Amino acid sequence: RKQFFPIVILYLLALSFCWFNMLSHFLLWFLTVLLTSFYTESESIQVLREGTPTPRELLLRKWKVCTNYIILMYTPILVVNTICHVDYFFVNLLFIPTQLALLYFGISLKYAGYRPNKSQPGNQIPLAIVSMCSVLPYLLPIPAILSFVYFYKAKDNLKKYLHD
Repeated sequence: RKQFFPIVILYLLALSFCWFNMLSHFLLWFLTVLLTSFYTESESIQVLREGTPTPRELLLRKWKVCTNYIILMYTPILVVNTICHVDYFFVNLLFIPTQLALLYFGISLKYAGYRPNKSQPGNQIPLAIVSMCSVLPYLLPIPAILSFVYFYKAKDNLKKYLHD
């Protein structure tokens, strides 16, 4: 990917500053926002249909891959942060699900408006708004709620591409 270098830099910065109170959280959040930007371009119909019998299975497979990567990448940083700042245990505990909800929303939003081989620049506005919601404590449920709302929209949209 063309974003490999910024991803590595952000991750290493988050890892090196994990003993600071909230700096590593901010860097990981920024990394998550960068990762959601991958979901603004649509793949070809052939790639979409590759090994995917149903829209639900495609979306859940994308969510699962995303979950595995985030847990693998963010857990070490959050564990060290928890050791250094025991009073932030619950913040660290809720951080991964919040970031996953943001990524799930990005994936679902992409496929809710999926058109083969088309870029979706209009998705950047809802992604930016939901990204900000994942930072503000009283708006934390919004990314999760919208993830599921757009999951069903994506599932409906993908039916016309996956079922001839």
